[in-house]
Amino acid sequence: MQLEPKVLSEITGVVRQAVMQYSGPLPPPAWLRQYENTVPGAGDRLIAILENETSHRHKVEDALVEKEYRLKSRGQIFALIALIVILLIVAFMAWLGHPTQATALGSATLIGVVALFIIGRKADAKSLTKDDEDSSKSEPTAD
Repeated sequence: MQLEPKVLSEITGVVRQAVMQYSGPLPPPAWLRQYENTVPGAGDRLIAILENETSHRHKVEDALVEKEYRLKSRGQIFALIALIVILLIVAFMAWLGHPTQATALGSATLIGVVALFIIGRKADAKSLTKDDEDSSKSEPTAD
């Protein structure tokens, strides 16, 4: 069964429009005009929905950043307390007359702390590089 060229053209146009992909949060302007023609005010409502969603996403991201900052700060405080306790133990061991053991514990602690700082900086640098790559991949493109 063969379709008339006019019907085939209409079907092709509908199919193209249905499968057309675009990048970005809003549909193309022609589609917005069609929505507006179909339901007056639909374009404004779509833009308002986008604005609300964007605002919500920003609030959630800000909350996550704040929580991550607090978590890191709390971890640093606990690490400082633990380091002070270990150094007090080392001093107490040396005072009791166990300088070899105190030196071993103090050296191991010092090496561990230095290693954590070095590893932490490398991990932060990798994380920043990965975040930059991820954000460049997720940026919308104009089609």
